[in-house]
Amino acid sequence: MAISSEDRPSSTSVEVDRFLRQIATIFKSSHLIDFPGFELHVTTERRCILIWNTRQNDRCPGHILEWDDTNPRYIKVTSSQYAKTIKCDIRFPKTLHIQMPTTMDCGMRKLVYDTMIDLLMDSVLRKKAGIKSVTMTQNTPKKAVWLLTRVKEDDA
Repeated sequence: MAISSEDRPSSTSVEVDRFLRQIATIFKSSHLIDFPGFELHVTTERRCILIWNTRQNDRCPGHILEWDDTNPRYIKVTSSQYAKTIKCDIRFPKTLHIQMPTTMDCGMRKLVYDTMIDLLMDSVLRKKAGIKSVTMTQNTPKKAVWLLTRVKEDDA
């Protein structure tokens, strides 16, 4: 499923539009971003939470990206990997293979990391996205957490 400015409830259209513009800017996309299987929640304060759960391929663990836009001062981006069971090889029908999150440079985890590093290093991109600073607050094989500090309206 893709999210675009047409896919939104009318009562929250301003915040959802702002959210879509910001996330499209940060992920260097056009107005359309393809996050298959995503969930977009809009809070009563009209803030957005994007949760994207993807199995990736058999070389990588599963991945959940959570983009929490609920704090007016910062955005919390959580990139979590989880163990997944992979289909057994038909040559060895009684085997079970579980892919554990032990690598941080695979699939979606790498995409999120590279995107946050781009945002950290590119002041033009940060300004366009309304982000003052980028800080990684947690980095383990299972989870990375980034805080994107917003530009205050009086700073803009």
